[in-house]
Order: sequence, then structure tokens, then C-alpha cells
Amino acid sequence: MVSKEEIMNDLAINRRKLLKATATSVIGTTGLGQIATANVETTGGDVMWSFDTNDWIGSSPTVVNGSVFIGSGDGYLYKLNAETGDSQWEFDTGAEIGESSPNVVDGKVVIGNREGKVYAISTETGNEDWMFDVEAEEARNAAIEASPTIKDDLVYIGSWDNNIYALEVTTGEEVWRFETGDNVWSSPTIINNRLFAGSNDGRLYALDSQSGNELWNFEVNSSIYSPPTVSDERVFFGANNSQIYALSEETGEQEWVIEAEAPIQSAPTVWEGVLYVWYGTSDGNKILAIDVETGNEQWSVEYDGPHGSSLTVANGTVFGGYGNIGETGVVYALDADTGDEKWSVEYNNSISSSPTVVDGIVFVGGNNGSVYALDAGVNGSSEGSRVDLGTLGHHHEWANEQMSTIDIQERKEEESVPEPEEEASVPTVIFSQASQAANNPLTIIGAGVVATGLGYLGYKKVGRGKESESTPQEASDTSSKITPTDSHGSSTDIFSVGTYSDMSMKDIVKNVEDAHITHATTQGRDVWVITPDHDEDTIRTDQFDAFLDRIDPWVTIDEHPHIRSVYGHGSTPVPWVAVEPTVGSSFQEEDADLTTEEILELLEQVSESLHHVHRYGITYENLSSESVSIEDGIATLQGVVDHVTIERNGYALPNPNEDPMTEQADMYRLGSLTYEALTGSQPEHPDPKPPSKQNSSLPSMLDEVLLKALASDPDDRHETALHFRDELQKIAV
Repeated sequence: MVSKEEIMNDLAINRRKLLKATATSVIGTTGLGQIATANVETTGGDVMWSFDTNDWIGSSPTVVNGSVFIGSGDGYLYKLNAETGDSQWEFDTGAEIGESSPNVVDGKVVIGNREGKVYAISTETGNEDWMFDVEAEEARNAAIEASPTIKDDLVYIGSWDNNIYALEVTTGEEVWRFETGDNVWSSPTIINNRLFAGSNDGRLYALDSQSGNELWNFEVNSSIYSPPTVSDERVFFGANNSQIYALSEETGEQEWVIEAEAPIQSAPTVWEGVLYVWYGTSDGNKILAIDVETGNEQWSVEYDGPHGSSLTVANGTVFGGYGNIGETGVVYALDADTGDEKWSVEYNNSISSSPTVVDGIVFVGGNNGSVYALDAGVNGSSEGSRVDLGTLGHHHEWANEQMSTIDIQERKEEESVPEPEEEASVPTVIFSQASQAANNPLTIIGAGVVATGLGYLGYKKVGRGKESESTPQEASDTSSKITPTDSHGSSTDIFSVGTYSDMSMKDIVKNVEDAHITHATTQGRDVWVITPDHDEDTIRTDQFDAFLDRIDPWVTIDEHPHIRSVYGHGSTPVPWVAVEPTVGSSFQEEDADLTTEEILELLEQVSESLHHVHRYGITYENLSSESVSIEDGIATLQGVVDHVTIERNGYALPNPNEDPMTEQADMYRLGSLTYEALTGSQPEHPDPKPPSKQNSSLPSMLDEVLLKALASDPDDRHETALHFRDELQKIAV
């Protein structure tokens, strides 16, 4: 068994090696120390941004509500803007943060440091909520390398004082502790009221998560650093005896074991019946894909470099990192089915932080102290048992769900609810308009039809996988909570609209072909309420369905300073969404009074907001000069307001056969918007006139940028809206 002293000495030596290598390494033009990018099969690996801390990073990132939370060896917990990498706040824990990764739930971020302190910090302000101190006689005997897991209002974490703790999430008060025979490095995993964690006493423990009572333990006679994962009623973990185990979740009986070539210290993850795990050898490392039922190897991949990270899976792609401390490291993407490399990126330092993928971006920390955001090359976010259970880094979906008691397999089955067969006739839902009522609500009548409508809504919510396990009636009155901003800048208070009846309806703002926008007031604020068009007393379910489909993407995306805010939504007495009112003038109305420099600055803001939309897999077919409102030098996309009508008022693509629902189609629309804003006319197909020829006051540098965006071949356009923004920023006016 490795002693604590040996481990701490190794950590100190590696840290000195790291600092020396970081100080002497040659940094490339990106400032990231990136050596080379290899693209195989798909694009991916491009650096979106980086942020430098002051020491190595072994902590894995957690990404929630547009922010990245990550710890550093410099002792600070960082909150970074997920889109830009800008620091939002930094919290000093007073001691080195090793491999403990932050866990975020309900406005708190929790992390441990190497002096045995557990901190809960407000995600909004960065201020300390509470601190729990292990208080061992020697600080190193209290070190916390485990990541906290939060479940059912308790924080669970292991310490080098041999204990596993359960703390009250609101106060940090100790609820219970369980003593093992040696230090606990393994991060706990919680599911079905059971806690699973390994100890360096050579046992994997199953505890009752509420009481801390032992349910069973499994002895391997070797240290266990590997955080366990649970899927399909099995517990999976690795040990320092170079073996990977599958145990019964309920009894702890061994179902299978396989022999590896080196100790297993990473956290395994299960995705679609396959266990993915990494381990380092004396002269390299290996990634394994294992059938969870049989323990048979599906494929394996070998790389150089003994240090590495736990794996994550997103959209059929496995992501990880490896390398030698102080030497070259690599972030890679592999095909989950075959192990074939999709892309890899080399850096001048090792990667031991485990990546988290959110909305097509890979977030990972490097041993050179940098946090990176890389293009994943695929859409989607991390999946699999590790992030589904909130162990060792997670993202917003887990934080918002808090996992309740949903089993992973059960949730997958719920998300695959088949579409119902179309009925021969379109049913209707009957409403009665309340006459002259102050709030003017629509009240459902007809018990049979009500059940049909709410049952259909319940199906829609389960099918989308966006709602919790509430009943249809409960789900119908739910609303999303957002953080509004003053002048689309700094965050203020939490404002939301809970139900339709909370609002007092005023005048109709706008009637479009299939929706109404009504001015309303609530809680002393003006809001716009969007509802589907319907007959006086009825709404057809196809209208009901179409309206939900149009608003559905927009009510789930995170707040952005240049997109109209969504304050709430629901479906009784009629489907509705409450949004921030449009103020200011449209780009079309304001354009003549703006200088070229002002227009370019506004278009940079539009590019950033469009990129935010793309991160959620949404395309903006209706993008036009009327889609952008301008007030006090701030540009704001209309968002859901612009998508309540089935009419397509946006720019026509140069090729009618081009898929309009792609990011590259939006790049053409963004180019067209820019062209119109700067020249006063829309570009012509197929060869648009250079903008400087259309408007002689424009710099010729604009020609190349805009003609690239307006290329007939989508592959010739800018890769992302941020690439377009970056080129606009280079133009001297």
C-alpha cells in the first residue's frame, strides 16, 4: 500500500517539475502552448479560448448555466464565462486544490482543498456560504482529493482522515461520518439512497446515504482511488491491483472482473451498455471499451504518456487527455463504437483534468495551469453514468435535475417514448374566455377534453426529456426561472413568472399569422405574453403542438445579454411564454443614424448572441434586420419573439437545395444582415457585389470578410459566428 507521505512527496516533486516546465516552455501564437492539431474523420479540437491560473489543474470542470467552475493548485476556485473564458469571480480557499472537482446545485458550488476544508460558495456572488473543517492533527492527514457529490440536500465527500462525511448542504453541519481503515481519495457516487466509495484500506463500501450505515463492502486487498460509477444495477470501479470490477449494486457480489496492465485510478463511465475507462502504464496509457454485461473488451487504444484523465462521452464520441507532467500532453476524441481517433490536439504540458463537454465545447484543465475550451467536433453534451450521477465534474442538466431518484436506465427509457400515431381527425381543446376579468384568463372547460389536453402535454414533456417527473397537471404550471439584467449587462435579481394568472393582460402588441403578443404586467414589471392563435373557444392540438415546438428550444437556453429574456412559460389555460418586452429601434430603423464603427460593434454583439444560440443546437431561420433591436448602443436578438410565426422572413439562401437548419446557413444569414446594415441593400445571388463597391465609404478589408460569409458553398463560409466576429474586430474603420 502506498503511504500518504510517499504520495504527498510525489505530488510535490511533480508540482516542481510542472512549474519548471511551464516557466521554460515555448508558448505558441495562441498563447496556449499548443503544438499541433490533427484532424481525422471530423473537425474538432480548435481552441475557442483559454484562461490561465497560477498553478497546475487536476480538478475537472463543472459547467452550469453558462459558467465553468474549476479549481487550481493555486488554491483558487474559478468561475469563468463559458463562452469567452473571462473570469466572473475567483475564490481563495487558502490551500492547494488537487483533484477535487466542484459540484454545483441550487446556487452553491462545493469543493475541497488539501488542508481538509470543504467550502460552499455562492455561484452568483462568489462569497462563502459556509466552510467545514476536517480538523485533523496534521493538515496533510486531512487533505481532500475526493470530489463532493450532492444529493437530497446532503454533501458527500471523503478525506485523508479516513472518513466519508455527509454534510448539510445549506449549513455545512455534519450529519454523519463513516470511518474506513485508510484515507479516502475515491469520490462518492450516490444512487437509489446508496453511497458507493472506495478506500485505500482496499475495500469498496456501500452505505445508506441517509444514515451512513454500512450495507456491504467488497475487499480487493489494494488501494482504491477510482471513483465508482453505477449503471444497470451494477457498480463499476478499478483498483491499484490492476483489476476492473463489476459488482451487484444491491448485494456487492462480484459479477465479473478483468485484468488490466496497470493500476486503475480514473473514474469509469457507462454509456449505452459500454464501460469506458482509462489507465496509465509505465511507458504509456490505454483506453478500454468493455461490454457491461460480459466484461468482454470491445476495443482498446494505446497512447504514449502515463498521466491522464477520466473519460466522458458526448454524441457517440469519447473524450479524454493524457501526457507526461512537464512534457507534451494530448486531448483526444475517439469514436465510441470503434475507438478510431476523430481528432487530437497536442500541448506543451500534460492533461490530468477530466474533460466535460457542454453544447459542443470540450472544457478541460491542463497541468500548465490553463483552462481550455475546445471545439468538440460534435454537438451535444457529456452523457454517461459519471456525469449523469454528478460524480467528478458535471454540467447544467444534472444540476437542474439533481437526479431525484431517477435511475439512468429508467430515464433513457422515458426519453425514448415513441411518437403516437396520427389520428384521422384533429382533436380540439375547448376554452372559455373570461369576460372583462382583470387578468383575462382562459379557463378550460369540459372534463374529458381537459384530460386529453393535459395527457397530451404530459406526453410532450416526457418525449422532450425537458421536465421532471411531475404529473401533467403539475408540469402544466411550471415556469423557467432566469436572471434578468439591467440594460442587458450586469445580473440583478431573480425574476420569473409562475403562472398565467399571475399576469394582468393589457393591450395586444402584435398579431401574426399563428400567434398573439400581448402586453401584460406582473410584480411591477412589463412583460410580453405570447400565445398561439386560436378560435374564440377552441385550440386545435396541432396548433398546441406547433406552438410548443417553436418555443421549446428558447425556454431552456441560458440567459444571454444580447437575447430577449424568457421569464416563464406554461400551458394552462393555454400555451404561453412570458418574455422581456422589445424596446428601442430595429436595426433597419436605426441603421441610417449609425457610423460604420458603431454598426460593426453592434454586429459583433449579434455574432456573440448567435453563437450562444448555436451552442444549443438552434438555427435562426428568421434572422433579418428586424430581428435585432438597438437601444443605448446595445444590440439584442428577438429570440423566441422572432420565432412565434411560421412565416419565414429571413434572408433567402443562395442555393434553394441547401439545408436551412445548419450553422453554416446561419453564417450566410449573418453575412447578409451585415451586408444590409453596411450598404443599405441585400446581397444579390450568386455573386454579391463587394460591399466597398456598394458603399464607397466602407474599408476594402470588409470585402473579403463578407464575401466569405456569403459564399455559395457552405463549406467556404466562416466556421462559427465567433470566427466571423473575430474578423470584424480586425477591421480598421
